[in-house]
This record gives sequence, structure tokens and C-alpha cells, in this order.
Amino acid sequence: MKRLCVLLLAVVLMIGMCACAKPEDIVKVDDSTVNVSDNRSNYDKAVSFVERSIDVSKMSVSTQDESDGQDLYCAWMVDGEQPAAEIGKEVTLDGQKLVLGTTLLKEAKDMGFTCEIPAETIETDTVYGFTLNKGTKWINADIDNHTGSDQKADDLAITGLNLIAGDNELTAEAMPFDYYGIKSGTSFEDILKILGDPNSGVSLSTGSTGCSIELNYFADNTSLSVFLRYDPAADVATLGSINLSISE
Repeated sequence: MKRLCVLLLAVVLMIGMCACAKPEDIVKVDDSTVNVSDNRSNYDKAVSFVERSIDVSKMSVSTQDESDGQDLYCAWMVDGEQPAAEIGKEVTLDGQKLVLGTTLLKEAKDMGFTCEIPAETIETDTVYGFTLNKGTKWINADIDNHTGSDQKADDLAITGLNLIAGDNELTAEAMPFDYYGIKSGTSFEDILKILGDPNSGVSLSTGSTGCSIELNYFADNTSLSVFLRYDPAADVATLGSINLSISE
């Protein structure tokens, strides 16, 4: 009998908590779905766009279909060993030139950039991510300590940058950049003219977040990924972001 009373009390308490919950405390689940027919059509257009823009004859292709067409993926991987790509390490941020692996964090600060790094000392064998700021603009960056001993953050070189095209409301505060002529608004075709065909692979995805294409390049100690937003209606792709990193 005592156990039954305890159970009844627990049920009453749960009901009371639900009744007292504020509307904003209730999490709404987004059960919206993608129009499968439109998604497949967009996917087909994106595949055609990639295959007529890039020589994929020496690439292996794989596809993936999730949730009955809600999310579609395609990847082209370059076959065999490939020569290293010529990946430049110089980036112009808000008019200032930074060279990955060379420009120290304290030198970036001397250029007018600011950042908040709680850990003054970075332990060895650690990659530390942070936000680099200038005025109201921001960019995500990394420093990499593989010196074999703990180092002051200011004495480490910047080894990674995530360059984001500030061409919409969500990314309006992203820091302006120029990567060898690639910047916000640069087209797919112009990117290929500057970088050439990817020597690692290409991937695309279509789904609830739209269509995106990724170009991947590698060199001995440098990797470069270029992300583009594909517009099926206009059949064009423009720069979304660039991930550039080096390993020491």
C-alpha cells in the first residue's frame, strides 16, 4: 500500500510540473520534411553540374540515399596516388596578410587583430581553436603546438583558418578575406581556374539545408577544402567557405 501511495504521489508531481511549465520551456520538434521529388531533381542537377565542370573520368563515385530521399549524397574520389596540389598559405584578412605556419599569433595582434585565449600556455601536441576578431568582424582560427614542449600562445604560428563568405544575414559579420583571388561571391568556375581540379575528391549533398558541393585538395602538410552553395534553379554555385590548415 505504501508503494502504491508513493507511485501515485510521483504521478501527481509530474502532472503538476507539466501544468506549471511555461510555453517557452516546451521544446518544439521540427517534423518538417523535404519534398523528395524536388530533392532528387536538385540532386540530379547538382551531379550533372559537377560532372560537366570537373574531369571525373579518373575518379571512383559512390552515392548514398538516406531517409527515402530526404538526404542524398554523392562523392567522387580520385583514384591512385596523386601529385601534391599547389596550395598557397597566404591569406589577406581585412587588408592584412597572414601566412599559415609563419605568422605568429602575437604578430597578428600587432596587425590589429584581437582574440580571447583563456589558456596562456598551450600544451605540446595540442591544436587550439579560437576566434580572431577585428572590430566587429570575426574569423575562426587554429594554433598548433607540436614543438615538443609547452609554449605561450602568442609565440605559436596560426595554422588554420575557416574563411566564411559574408554574403548573407547569418554571416554578415564574417571577416572579409582574399585567398589568391577567391573571396565572397567567387563562382565555381573561377575557383577551378585558380585552384585547378581537386586532387583528392569532390562531394555533394542535398537535403533540408539545400545543395552544397565540397572540393578537396591536399599537399604534404597542407589541406584545403572549398565549400560552395549550389542553386539548382540558376544552375550555378558560389563560394560558401574555405577551410585551410597545415600540420607541423
